[in-house]
Amino acid sequence: MRHPIWKRLFFAILIALLVVLGSNIIGEILFSPQSLDKPVYVAEEFSYADKAKVDEGKPARVTDSSSPDDVVIKDGDKRFVNTELSPSTGKILGQLKSASPIRGAKLFRKCKSCHTTKKGGRNAVGPNLWGVVGRAKAGGVGFKYSRALREKEGKWTLSELDAFLADPKKFAKGTNMNFRGIKKNEDRADLLVYLHFLSDSPEPLPN
Repeated sequence: MRHPIWKRLFFAILIALLVVLGSNIIGEILFSPQSLDKPVYVAEEFSYADKAKVDEGKPARVTDSSSPDDVVIKDGDKRFVNTELSPSTGKILGQLKSASPIRGAKLFRKCKSCHTTKKGGRNAVGPNLWGVVGRAKAGGVGFKYSRALREKEGKWTLSELDAFLADPKKFAKGTNMNFRGIKKNEDRADLLVYLHFLSDSPEPLPN
């Protein structure tokens, strides 16, 4: 005996609804999220209010929680040598005595998406920066530099790194580094001192 077409449509719709409802119930049972006692990730805030804590002279250390690639540095590790500073380099290098590698490490977090700092570490979007101070400008092992930097002679000095960090595209027109630069002298000085310590035997800083 054949049922009228409206009955068949009714049963078809009813079965479809039951299938959808059943799927939702099973999905909620299998994949329901669990609430956690504490968040898995907590964003860390940093402001220059921390600067006062660092400058108190206490032995602050950079550990894996605040420095990329587990670099360990103390502010008291800085050594200086008397150097005659030229007018062109004296402005930024004269700030190195008050600069902090601890703050520099915090600032470097912005650079971690493109650079690594561990000795023997891999290149990323940009070259690995271990030993960058005193290295040839296109001397990072295994990294393909832009023509603009390959044509730059000499090694990276602190003053030239300062000029590059202030305005990469002005220092090396045509560079692939897509970064506007760091405008504050204080920030660049902190970052320079941090980069200076990425070495087996950092040379004394100019004073």
